[in-house]
Amino acid sequence: MVTTRKLLIKGLAVLLLVSGCSKHDEIWTVNASQLSHALSELNQTEENVEELIPFEWDEAYSFTPYLQKEFIYDIIGYKWDNIKESTSEDMIQVVFMYQGKVVCHIFGRVEKLGFVIDFGDYNGNDYVKITKDESARLHFECEGDKKILRYN
Repeated sequence: MVTTRKLLIKGLAVLLLVSGCSKHDEIWTVNASQLSHALSELNQTEENVEELIPFEWDEAYSFTPYLQKEFIYDIIGYKWDNIKESTSEDMIQVVFMYQGKVVCHIFGRVEKLGFVIDFGDYNGNDYVKITKDESARLHFECEGDKKILRYN
């Protein structure tokens, strides 16, 4: 079942790249759309999350709300112009990196996105960083209508 989803996601990505996306659509936008679609379509707990993430990544960051762009740039060591500052507690901001470059940026209100990405407790910090080596601790779960990509 996951393999079918993965093929569908990759097929949609190719279709978008060939027909619908302008050359100005950045890779992080395309990847965010693919990941968002994959997560919002799931309706059951899924342990093999690696197959759900349709792009290469080596580290990911989840940031607390209200952080300034400059802080995020300093933490990830990369600056790009599409980043926004979250303005409320119900927003998430997650950045996936690969070889020092942003490959996916998930940003928005949870109810609009249709899912939550939860990397755990911030423990008084402004962000949580995970690496792909730790991805075995990522799993997807459904709690009622709430869909959560969780790290624990």
